[in-house]
Amino acid sequence: MINIGIIGVGRIGRVHGENISRYIRNARIKTIADPYLNDEQIIWATRLGIQNWTKCYKDILTDNEIHAVLICSPTDTHCEIAIDCIHAGKHIFCEKPIDKNIIKIYNVIYELEKYNVKFQVGFNRRFDHNFKAIKQAIQSHKIGQPHILRITSRDPYPPT
Repeated sequence: MINIGIIGVGRIGRVHGENISRYIRNARIKTIADPYLNDEQIIWATRLGIQNWTKCYKDILTDNEIHAVLICSPTDTHCEIAIDCIHAGKHIFCEKPIDKNIIKIYNVIYELEKYNVKFQVGFNRRFDHNFKAIKQAIQSHKIGQPHILRITSRDPYPPT
């Protein structure tokens, strides 16, 4: 069983939490952290069987039972949190973008090279079935070579 902590439970943190709870059999969300944690988020967590919540993400980092962390906080917090997670030995799924500042991103990469931690960025359409269908249609010559591709997609919930 992989124990997961989610840092940031706004819209996208809850989308990931729902998906993990529904579709990942060998994983459980042990703890959520959000500095603005509210009753609605606690009710949501309880409904998913998440029994621990905190306003301080560092509580997740000190929990030796947690193996991996989802960073779903605002973009400007990703690098600092990622480096703290790396130092704590937690594997990381980080929402995109990692940051808007390339120097901060390189600092994360530098720290990753020193620790045995896996890091994935949430490239949200990589596994989208619609994108796969478009790729197959192009490769099988069902449609011609695209010159411009404009796609509008929607997440399951509106932004918070």
